[in-house]
Amino acid sequence: MNTFEVYQKFLAGSGKVKVFGTKKDSKVVSVNKSSLRKVYPFLIASFLSFSACSHPKNEKQENPYKIKETNWLYDDIYKSSVEIYELDKLKNEEPLPQNLVKDIMKAENTPILRDYNYNHLPENQENFWSMVKNGVRISVKDVKGSLKLNEEQIKMYKIMAYKMLSQISRKKGTFDEVDLESHNNLKAFNYFEKVVRYKDEYRKVIAKAEGVHDAQSEIFGRYYKDFYKLHETSIKYPEIEQFAKALYKNNDKDKIFSYKDSAYYNKKSYEVLNEWLKEQKIPNLKGMYYFVPESEDIYANSISCYYRRGSDMGVVLGVDPSGDMGSNIYAPVGEVIVHELMHVMQRKPSSAELPIDNKEESPNTYIDRDFKQNDGYVEELGPTLMSLCIDDKLYKEKRGMALESVANLGKVNVNGKNIKLGELAVWFRKNMEEYKKENNERFSVDKMLVSPRVLGELRSISKGYIPLRQKIDNQNFR
Repeated sequence: MNTFEVYQKFLAGSGKVKVFGTKKDSKVVSVNKSSLRKVYPFLIASFLSFSACSHPKNEKQENPYKIKETNWLYDDIYKSSVEIYELDKLKNEEPLPQNLVKDIMKAENTPILRDYNYNHLPENQENFWSMVKNGVRISVKDVKGSLKLNEEQIKMYKIMAYKMLSQISRKKGTFDEVDLESHNNLKAFNYFEKVVRYKDEYRKVIAKAEGVHDAQSEIFGRYYKDFYKLHETSIKYPEIEQFAKALYKNNDKDKIFSYKDSAYYNKKSYEVLNEWLKEQKIPNLKGMYYFVPESEDIYANSISCYYRRGSDMGVVLGVDPSGDMGSNIYAPVGEVIVHELMHVMQRKPSSAELPIDNKEESPNTYIDRDFKQNDGYVEELGPTLMSLCIDDKLYKEKRGMALESVANLGKVNVNGKNIKLGELAVWFRKNMEEYKKENNERFSVDKMLVSPRVLGELRSISKGYIPLRQKIDNQNFR
């Protein structure tokens, strides 16, 4: 019997159980068994952290969100949103003007909302704006009279509404026509959808759980369009998917490091992780993952995606703190975090439904269209190449080797031919360096892989040949 089965058996039947944290001052919370049966064990910890944010309105205690509302605060929120989502750099879109954001925040003449299936997918322009504006009205007007919320929480509803409106981009030359495929617009829609659904339930709308990426996560879906393009390209050139599978399932790359050196490599991998965060303009890692032993959670070192209509949408990321990947495989923790966060960026922040699916009679119908028809190996290509590149760097640093040299990391069989993993790592790093110099934008691996020059070389590698232009000096092979 596994952990989850034991968990479910313990919660069988009706009644309540008492849940409490391990901290000395943690509160005991009574929860219905039926509610806990709907979540995975690791989410109980998240529940406890949520409850700390849900204190009664009149209870006096320090609140981390205590913010003094001023005009400059909202100006700063608007400017920060434009910068974070790079709305001023979009080709065919532009930020909503701040005066329009302020007008919408007045919550006047709110349109009638006819969409209550909560399928995380805007059907058209009218549906998008009716959900957004109803969410704004609830955030700035309806919650004011709630007995469930304290003053600071009410304030946070307003601040979050302004923040989400500020990240919306409109098509250039229009008043408020939005691209329904933009990840920033999709997340704004999904946030207000959550507000409409849960209203003054602060824990479900605003409070954050460790490792959960939802509409509030800035990186969720950041490069999903780039991944879609890579997937489309792999359909045209099937050898790419075959190479991705060969690399992902390769055993040699899992033997580069051993547990005996884990203390050194874990520390160094965090340095690489911090460099990657800085490059991606991610301020910090707070809340982006939760630590859990690989032996205790089948979802450790991977992302779990939820797109079911009627339930909350998001991605959950758990990471083993020691680098244990299972099956006696070790990987530096920082490298694992980068790999999995890249997957978070690949996921479209909406359901995979189509408008026709809304005609389904049952609101609980599960529609899960995703790019898994090819076993999901294409989505592993970019993150696995990045992991190999990080491992190559750490391996060489410990041995005092030059980055341009070829390390003896093993081989991968591609199309009946063996390619040295060390050569592959050098090829990937050189292309990253060149691509970043040529493109003044945040770096997306999937976007680089479909760029003309790299794609040509990738197809060559997928047939078993490292490009000659790399000019690797095999005398440096060590």
